[in-house]
Amino acid sequence: MLRGPNELNTLSIELLSRATSDISMLMPGAVLPIFNRIGVLDMAPDAARRGVRMRVLTDISQANLESVRYALERGVELRHVEPSGGMQFAVHDAQRNFVFIRFDPTRGVKDTSVVAFLCESPTYARQLMYHYELAWEQAVDGAERIRALVESGQ
Repeated sequence: MLRGPNELNTLSIELLSRATSDISMLMPGAVLPIFNRIGVLDMAPDAARRGVRMRVLTDISQANLESVRYALERGVELRHVEPSGGMQFAVHDAQRNFVFIRFDPTRGVKDTSVVAFLCESPTYARQLMYHYELAWEQAVDGAERIRALVESGQ
């Protein structure tokens, strides 16, 4: 069990540096600027050179637009989903994964009460990825979402 954003950030960096094939994340939009600030997004080109495909489902808004563009420039595939509470997760190499639950999407990502559960079960990873693929197919392409935000002036 991981407690607080520092442990989650440390785990994210560790798993990204060890990934060999893919990383798929469903996360709040407010996390992307944090990943930008702590250097996770700067690791994306190296991961891509190792053959790692990075995909992120998140809510794309004016608040994280700069980080979204930065991630796209570094080869991260991004798609937009509406913000929600509930479960967010990351799956690395279809095996290692961590899941955290936020029932209130208005609570900040710096909230130290956040708890995540690390699991290394390929069976559970497959279940998460089944739902991820369904959401990925229905989500809006990141570049399209950026255009829509710019055009609407939001």
